[in-house]
Amino acid sequence: MSRLAHALMLSKQTTSQTADELVRANLVTRGVRIPKTTDAGIARLRVYEGHFDEYLEGLLEALEESETPMSHQHYDN
Repeated sequence: MSRLAHALMLSKQTTSQTADELVRANLVTRGVRIPKTTDAGIARLRVYEGHFDEYLEGLLEALEESETPMSHQHYDN
């Protein structure tokens, strides 16, 4: 089996296992082919999005604090 085929097989297996875990955790229901999100899944996603927004804001604030006025100046040698 080629490395690409092996990687694709592992990716498909991981995706399938992840979907199975979401169904078992009652975060999604499995339709004919497409999982559908449950209310608990949507609530968890909103919490995750809120934490991710806070994380990004913290990164931006840290970046702004680390910049100094001299970092934007160019020096001629």
